Amino acid sequence: MIKAFFWSKKWVPWAYGGIAFILLSLFFQVQMSVRLNTWYGIFYDLLQESSKYGLTGVPKFYDGLIQFLYIAIPYVLLATITSYFTRLYSLRWREAITFNYIPRWRNVKEEIEGASQRIQEDAFRFARIIESLGIQVAEATMTLIAFLPILWHLSKGVDVSTIPVIGKNPLILIQIVLFIAFIPLAANSKNIIVLFFKSPFFIKVAKVLSLGKRTKLTALIVPFIIIVPATWWLSKIIFAVPAIQETLTATYIPGFLVWIALIVSLGGMTISWYVGSRLPGLEYNNQKVEAAFRKELVYGEDDKITRASVKTLTELFVGIKFNYHRLFLHYGYFDVWRGLFNQTMVLTPYIIMGHGLFSGLITLGILQKVSNSFDQVRTCFSLFINNWTTITELRSIWMRLHEFENNLDKHQPAKIKKETEKDKN
Repeated sequence: MIKAFFWSKKWVPWAYGGIAFILLSLFFQVQMSVRLNTWYGIFYDLLQESSKYGLTGVPKFYDGLIQFLYIAIPYVLLATITSYFTRLYSLRWREAITFNYIPRWRNVKEEIEGASQRIQEDAFRFARIIESLGIQVAEATMTLIAFLPILWHLSKGVDVSTIPVIGKNPLILIQIVLFIAFIPLAANSKNIIVLFFKSPFFIKVAKVLSLGKRTKLTALIVPFIIIVPATWWLSKIIFAVPAIQETLTATYIPGFLVWIALIVSLGGMTISWYVGSRLPGLEYNNQKVEAAFRKELVYGEDDKITRASVKTLTELFVGIKFNYHRLFLHYGYFDVWRGLFNQTMVLTPYIIMGHGLFSGLITLGILQKVSNSFDQVRTCFSLFINNWTTITELRSIWMRLHEFENNLDKHQPAKIKKETEKDKN
């Protein structure tokens, strides 16, 4: 999948030249985003002081709108060019994978399940998703490099003591961090116990924790019961350390907004991984039943008398319906979690900075800069949460293509196998 494009002399100009062009384009887009962030501060400060300027501020208002267009229009044009080139890039990658598979597949005499789908559809989807996610990761990295210093500097305007709940009880901040950190440990408590304590007693404890075939509800309740008291006691111990206590009771914490963005994003990713843990396997099974249905239809094109009967197709489609219903159910509760997380994060900078606006410590422009910068940084940290459906699809495609490549290597004629091994050496 990777070697067919990046290890081939034929595709070197496209593989590496294309990446260079895309990265350069993303760099300029990030620079424009930074300029927009600066524009937010200036423009919203002007709006806040509109009564002070009176009618003399109208020309400044329209100048601000024109400045926005000077930044936004080039940004849109450059983003459009990048998107177009990216589609061409993924098509070239698909071509490289496809014509790497075809000669190997033609040498195999045994029938490999879903070969046509792997070569035709999965190769395309793999290249498209990898390219899309790769661009997002590159853009997120550049955005973090640009906006982390901005958000760190803006953290100087945050009076921690005014933040609801946390300002009055800093211990809660430690408890939240520990709660997030303990979730994956508690979710896999059965496996961890068996790994470190192999006596019959602890194995029985592990079975009790697993509750047999746990439902999703019990799978969430058991870790919750374990980690709530654990995080509470551990946070008490940590907070007893004088240096940490002095830091958390201070009114100013360096880079506070950056740390909050990192904590909530890593916590969201951890919970998302647990909540969506079954989705890749369900996607993989779904593609298998879809392949069986498609294969029968293809056979029916050549022989409608003995193949593709209504009864057979109905039975196959029942399997498709069953898999989709189960898949939709699991995506349903994952979408609930992701939606609540994203909507809550919209309010976070206002909860942190809102008090300063009313007390006169900050202006509306600074609040908007904080909101925009926090959203940029938090979105970068939350890249995997926002693309979880795509990542799930990629993981299932990777499983299928990896399985297909293993079958190709397994069933290659002995002579070709020896030649391939020589090439590798």
